[in-house]
Amino acid sequence: MYFRQSAFSSILKKLKRPEKKPEVIEFAPKSGGESEKLVIRLAKPKDLKEIMRLNLELFKKQRSEYDPTLNPSWTFSKEGKKYFKKRISGNDGFTEIIENPQKKTIVAYSTGVVQKRHNYRVEGKYAELESIFVEEKYAGSGLGSKLLKDFIDWCKANKVGDVSVVVAVKNNPAINFYRKSGFEDYDLVMELNLKGKDSAKPQNK
Repeated sequence: MYFRQSAFSSILKKLKRPEKKPEVIEFAPKSGGESEKLVIRLAKPKDLKEIMRLNLELFKKQRSEYDPTLNPSWTFSKEGKKYFKKRISGNDGFTEIIENPQKKTIVAYSTGVVQKRHNYRVEGKYAELESIFVEEKYAGSGLGSKLLKDFIDWCKANKVGDVSVVVAVKNNPAINFYRKSGFEDYDLVMELNLKGKDSAKPQNK
């Protein structure tokens, strides 16, 4: 759910733009009540505001529970809007949504990108799932797994070698979700907080 801007090479010209027919699925609330017919499809420019709304929900949740450094105002900033537009329309991006057509609202989305590896790594097609979010009402119904599968299928179609996702270390539900989906631990990013009360202090030797 973190975003990187990387320099792209000529491999992007060879990427297959996402192509996928809309799918209709039936969602039955666990708490009871009427079932809903939901549509899974690729995002279009008209979906921009709804996707940004969900991303803002994601940022707020992540900030309050796992990562206080996240800036919720980024989502509707000029930079945030530009980012989502590019992911929806660019050859290198994949953005999919799940909508309730009756209510005209989007209940889940995912977005990712194929990018060039950093220069210090071996060259090759590499993809990052940048964010995925399912509204709380629909959580635990398999929608997140469906979004993840579709992104991976697109990566396979583009002969991507590796797919990564960055997760806050305290976000155990997300970590378990990705591990069950086949992801394995790779890099470990460590930070030292120099402002907090519990910051590490030099010890006398």
